[in-house]
Amino acid sequence: MKKVENKVPDAVCYVEAKLPYMEYIGQALGCYLIFQNQNGMYIVDQHAAAERVRYEYYSKILNNPQQPSTNLLFPLEIEFSMDDLLIVNTNLDKFHELNINLSFEGKLIRVNSLPVWLDVDKAEDVIRQIVEFLKNNRNFDILYFRDSIAKQISCKSSIRANKRISIDEVNALIKDLNKCQNPYHCPHGRPTIITLTNVELEKMFERVVSWEK
Repeated sequence: MKKVENKVPDAVCYVEAKLPYMEYIGQALGCYLIFQNQNGMYIVDQHAAAERVRYEYYSKILNNPQQPSTNLLFPLEIEFSMDDLLIVNTNLDKFHELNINLSFEGKLIRVNSLPVWLDVDKAEDVIRQIVEFLKNNRNFDILYFRDSIAKQISCKSSIRANKRISIDEVNALIKDLNKCQNPYHCPHGRPTIITLTNVELEKMFERVVSWEK
């Protein structure tokens, strides 16, 4: 793996096989990371890129039936409406498949254990996302369920727009994106990277000389 010095001080970009070598230039509009190489300019949507990285991470975990879990010393309590409680009660097996162990007390759901990948401070949000999915998808398909939950979690946990990130965070993001099976699109199909070639840029600025008569 080649270590490439960037023109920006202290910026180093590690690139392997899937993405081209790119030198980091800076961030624009709080959302886009700008890179260049000898072929042109690259614009990376930081949220879409982070979402792709997190999606592949969670997708791999959720499709692993041997997920380790951890018991909570203090069970997490979440209050739901009666309609939502019914949804949870009739789909307890789906939560168990994700290693989320629940019990009931009135309108409260007690979360007794969680998979090790799910932080306690994010658990309520994820569980509510699962309930919302179950409400809107009565014809249950486990593969579609896992994929949808992976997409929802990855979106919530990714770098947001209008967030300035450090050089180290940029390098880590590109390194992780480069390891993805599909580094060029987020899980919803939006592009993570847009390329403007040298020729395209020169045409925009009318620097290309036409020899046609």
